[in-house]
Amino acid sequence: MTNLQINARVRRLAYYLDDFEKGNFRIPFFQRRYKWSPEERRDLFDSIIKGYPIGTVLLWKPSDDIAYDPDYEDRNIGSYTSDTPSEYSNYILDGFQRLSTIVGCLINPNTTNLIRDEIEWLENFNLIYNFKDDRVEIGPKNIEKLDFYKVQLYKLADTREFYDIQTKFAQNINLLNGEDINNYLSKFKEIAYKIQDYMLPSVDISGGDFETANQMFVRVNTRGKPVNEEEQLSAITSTESFRLGARISELVEKIEKGNFFNKKKRESFRENIFRTIQSSFGPLYLDSKATDVEVLSKKPNFSEVVTRTLENCNFSVDFFKKYLAIFDLKYIPANLHFIFLVQYFNIKEKLVKEDIYNLKLWFWQSAYTNCFTKYNPSKRKKAFEYFLKFCRENNTNAFYWDPDVQLDIETFPDKIDFGGVRKQTLALFMVNYAIHKNSILTTEPINSNIITGINEYKLFRNENSIGNTVFVPIQRNMLNDLNKKQTSLQYLLSDEFRGQYEELFITDEMRDLYAQRKNKDLLLIREKLIEKKEHEFIERIELYLDF
Repeated sequence: MTNLQINARVRRLAYYLDDFEKGNFRIPFFQRRYKWSPEERRDLFDSIIKGYPIGTVLLWKPSDDIAYDPDYEDRNIGSYTSDTPSEYSNYILDGFQRLSTIVGCLINPNTTNLIRDEIEWLENFNLIYNFKDDRVEIGPKNIEKLDFYKVQLYKLADTREFYDIQTKFAQNINLLNGEDINNYLSKFKEIAYKIQDYMLPSVDISGGDFETANQMFVRVNTRGKPVNEEEQLSAITSTESFRLGARISELVEKIEKGNFFNKKKRESFRENIFRTIQSSFGPLYLDSKATDVEVLSKKPNFSEVVTRTLENCNFSVDFFKKYLAIFDLKYIPANLHFIFLVQYFNIKEKLVKEDIYNLKLWFWQSAYTNCFTKYNPSKRKKAFEYFLKFCRENNTNAFYWDPDVQLDIETFPDKIDFGGVRKQTLALFMVNYAIHKNSILTTEPINSNIITGINEYKLFRNENSIGNTVFVPIQRNMLNDLNKKQTSLQYLLSDEFRGQYEELFITDEMRDLYAQRKNKDLLLIREKLIEKKEHEFIERIELYLDF
């Protein structure tokens, strides 16, 4: 039995900041990453200023025979990198989000010796107090243009800043509209004292090892914001050389740098990677009993499978770009497309032309039929099993067609806004046609040294119909008008481009209508042309369905 010593104490926020600067706080390897929203950060300080309780933090110090090891910790809190650990260092088991916010917003960058990530600080911890409206606000990116009555929170936590604030208020006395400057200074002192003197309780635990600590972490964090499945699995399976959460973070960061998705999609993409990992042990993640945290944590080859899966997530992104012209996550019709494709690379080491063709055929068939939405969970699991069999046995057909489910293709949409699978699939068809024309199923890869992405344009301004939508490949090192930022591509309809840009569904017939100023007729004909070419492609992928 582990002997733990438990003590409680209450200290001012200033002591917590001092402890952090002295290296007395550490982040255990199983702690979840920082993910509070700007509103949550703002509300925390609103509660502090009002004197409301913000909960208790839980700190843990290992037994004396457990040596401090940098492989078991993270040294980054609130955009700052902490100093070398002291003999009094404690690991944060509960309260990491709160302490990160407090440290990130209240450590004075002008007086500390700690290293600060300026980009992360501006994005996450640049909070101010608006003395005019008496409220905490998210600060502007350009702090040089901050109004004099808006003060960054770290200046309120440091008594040495009072003289500079007093000077700043005095210099702007002409902007006070007759208000007494002493009212602002009194209010500054009042808010500063409320922050500096705020009492935050902690429970300090001594003894035990890291296995004991991560068990306490999982149990404690089931209250409030519960630990999600990824965080639980990361805590349970973390070792000196393997940390699931850190591995996923590295992959997400790498793929994000490749502009495959924007910041708003980061968390949803991360969740899909975790679902992919769950599905890499045999059953699809929808089989909750076979893929839950406890079952996966006991897999003898857990770290090996995860490592291979994460590598193949990266290969799958490359496949989407090279063979399907998916340069942006928003073009993937269903998350299961990503999960299924990763399993191909998990099973097969070599990508041969025949399989490239069959994978592309499977992708387009499943996208146009929207089977992942129409199939219930049981049918999706069967589709997954069928796909795995295709990967193992080199079957020519990867698409699972359930005889009990009516699959059809939705009618041709009236616009493209990525608001559904049908619209995403049509957009992706137009992208691929712009690159390959009638050879969309080609097994030749797109040359990434030439085509690096896709831009969406309009032929005419203020028109959102499909006939007015144009997808253009972004070409590297080519100085042509299509790579410039355009509000419209109307100029492509002029006679100087006759015979060109058929891959963009622009014909000379449309140029003749443009010359006659029959723009509505032009857009209608272009829409019909897109519909006709798509219909021909759907027949080519062996989907003889009504639509």
